[in-house]
Amino acid sequence: MKNTIKDLYWGNVAPWEDKPYEIEEMKELSRLMEENKKRLCDNLSSEEIQIIEKIESCQSELTYLVSEEAFARGFTLGVKLTAEAFANEK
Repeated sequence: MKNTIKDLYWGNVAPWEDKPYEIEEMKELSRLMEENKKRLCDNLSSEEIQIIEKIESCQSELTYLVSEEAFARGFTLGVKLTAEAFANEK
Protein backbone atom coordinates (compact mmCIF):
# COMPACT_ATOMS: atom_id res chain seq x y z
CA MET A 1 0.00 0.00 0.00
CA LYS A 2 1.31 3.45 -0.83
CA ASN A 3 1.99 5.90 1.95
CA THR A 4 0.36 9.11 0.70
CA ILE A 5 1.57 11.18 3.65
CA LYS A 6 5.20 10.28 2.91
CA ASP A 7 4.63 10.89 -0.80
CA LEU A 8 3.18 14.29 0.03
CA TYR A 9 6.14 15.09 2.29
CA TRP A 10 8.70 14.10 -0.35
CA GLY A 11 6.90 16.01 -3.08
CA ASN A 12 5.77 12.93 -4.99
CA VAL A 13 2.15 14.07 -4.92
CA ALA A 14 1.64 16.99 -7.27
CA PRO A 15 -2.01 17.38 -8.29
CA TRP A 16 -1.20 20.68 -9.98
CA GLU A 17 0.78 18.72 -12.55
CA ASP A 18 -2.41 17.12 -13.84
CA LYS A 19 -3.31 18.74 -17.10
CA PRO A 20 -6.98 19.74 -16.89
CA TYR A 21 -6.51 21.92 -19.97
CA GLU A 22 -6.34 18.71 -21.96
CA ILE A 23 -10.06 18.31 -21.30
CA GLU A 24 -11.80 18.96 -24.60
CA GLU A 25 -14.19 21.59 -23.22
CA MET A 26 -11.28 23.54 -21.73
CA LYS A 27 -9.36 23.35 -25.00
CA GLU A 28 -12.34 24.79 -26.83
CA LEU A 29 -12.86 27.59 -24.31
CA SER A 30 -9.17 28.45 -24.46
CA ARG A 31 -9.29 28.55 -28.26
CA LEU A 32 -12.35 30.80 -28.19
CA MET A 33 -10.74 33.16 -25.70
CA GLU A 34 -7.64 33.52 -27.87
CA GLU A 35 -9.70 33.98 -31.01
CA ASN A 36 -11.85 36.68 -29.42
CA LYS A 37 -8.83 38.42 -27.89
CA LYS A 38 -7.17 38.56 -31.30
CA ARG A 39 -10.32 39.97 -32.89
CA LEU A 40 -10.59 42.58 -30.14
CA CYS A 41 -6.90 43.54 -30.19
CA ASP A 42 -6.95 43.96 -33.97
CA ASN A 43 -9.12 47.03 -33.37
CA LEU A 44 -7.33 48.50 -30.34
CA SER A 45 -4.43 50.87 -29.88
CA SER A 46 -1.23 49.59 -28.24
CA GLU A 47 -2.22 51.37 -25.01
CA GLU A 48 -5.60 49.62 -25.01
CA ILE A 49 -3.90 46.27 -25.71
CA GLN A 50 -1.69 46.86 -22.66
CA ILE A 51 -4.80 47.40 -20.56
CA ILE A 52 -6.23 44.10 -21.85
CA GLU A 53 -2.95 42.37 -20.95
CA LYS A 54 -3.08 43.84 -17.44
CA ILE A 55 -6.65 42.59 -17.05
CA GLU A 56 -5.53 39.12 -18.19
CA SER A 57 -2.68 39.19 -15.69
CA CYS A 58 -5.05 40.08 -12.85
CA GLN A 59 -7.47 37.37 -14.01
CA SER A 60 -4.66 34.80 -13.98
CA GLU A 61 -3.64 35.79 -10.46
CA LEU A 62 -7.25 35.67 -9.30
CA THR A 63 -7.70 32.23 -10.85
CA TYR A 64 -4.55 31.04 -9.09
CA LEU A 65 -5.76 32.33 -5.72
CA VAL A 66 -9.26 30.87 -6.16
CA SER A 67 -7.79 27.51 -7.18
CA GLU A 68 -5.46 27.50 -4.21
CA GLU A 69 -8.30 28.29 -1.81
CA ALA A 70 -10.57 25.66 -3.38
CA PHE A 71 -7.81 23.07 -3.03
CA ALA A 72 -7.26 23.97 0.63
CA ARG A 73 -10.98 23.85 1.41
CA GLY A 74 -11.42 20.56 -0.42
CA PHE A 75 -8.46 19.04 1.39
CA THR A 76 -9.81 20.26 4.73
CA LEU A 77 -13.24 18.81 3.97
CA GLY A 78 -11.64 15.49 3.04
CA VAL A 79 -9.76 15.40 6.34
CA LYS A 80 -12.93 16.25 8.28
CA LEU A 81 -14.87 13.50 6.51
CA THR A 82 -12.09 11.02 7.24
CA ALA A 83 -11.94 12.06 10.90
CA GLU A 84 -15.70 11.71 11.24
CA ALA A 85 -15.62 8.30 9.56
CA PHE A 86 -13.03 7.07 12.08
CA ALA A 87 -14.89 8.70 15.00
CA ASN A 88 -18.13 6.99 14.03
CA GLU A 89 -16.50 3.63 13.40
CA LYS A 90 -17.93 0.97 15.71
